[in-house]
Amino acid sequence: MKAYLILISIFEALIGLGGFTLVVLNLVKWNADKSTSFYLYRAGKILMVVCAALAVLTFIKLFIIKM
Repeated sequence: MKAYLILISIFEALIGLGGFTLVVLNLVKWNADKSTSFYLYRAGKILMVVCAALAVLTFIKLFIIKM
């Protein structure tokens, strides 16, 4: 059961990191090229908040598993 939870947590962390990377690239592109849609930028910020929350939950879960 513990191994299963650890695998799920690693998967969630990878999703969070992938989303965060996409957001950073999106923000860099938006700053370089202002013709990019403002709504795409706003969606990127929302995605960043969601991914940050997911990463925090994942680390809390891993901490609970280790105890």
